Amino acid sequence: MAAVRTELPLQNNSKTDYRSHMNRHLSDRVSNHIEKMFDPSNIEQAKALLLQISKTGSGNQAPDRCEIAALKISCGSVEKLRLAVELYHLDFRDLLMSAGFGCDIRAHEKWESNCI
Repeated sequence: MAAVRTELPLQNNSKTDYRSHMNRHLSDRVSNHIEKMFDPSNIEQAKALLLQISKTGSGNQAPDRCEIAALKISCGSVEKLRLAVELYHLDFRDLLMSAGFGCDIRAHEKWESNCI
């Protein structure tokens, strides 16, 4: 029996088809942010990176809170998004604090309203 890959690739060294990891889904609001922030050629890779947050969960956090924090930190850069996801895996609270979302559970919603 062949080994099943369970982790998403973090490096963009290969021609990996990121769509193959899309069995989990991001919310429409997170997907909309990705489409606004990233170059069309990087959208699938950005979604795949954020799915690493979705698949592991964020404790008792609102599902989109950590994903939106990572997007804010990324400023539309895949490399910065990759670093934000790595920070999430170290401690999601550090990700929230870095995005300015750590002290207010509604801060991500306020940031979103300023993006529109």
